[in-house]
Amino acid sequence: MGFELAEAFRWELPEVIVYPTGGGTGLVGMWKAFDELERLGWLKRTGRPRLVSVQADGCAPIVKAFEKRFSNQ
Repeated sequence: MGFELAEAFRWELPEVIVYPTGGGTGLVGMWKAFDELERLGWLKRTGRPRLVSVQADGCAPIVKAFEKRFSNQ
């Protein structure tokens, strides 16, 4: 998905990407793709977009892990 976004935006990444995520692996994959494109010199500017992750109530493992982590302190 990261490669497709970069190509669709003509190798200039947007400032922010809002991504509906389940477990978060798509975010990791996009970050890795952007890193690879930067190393190849394909991106017009270096700087990564801010990634905003959103989750539905019925599928929110990242939110649940975050809440569990901070409720135990």
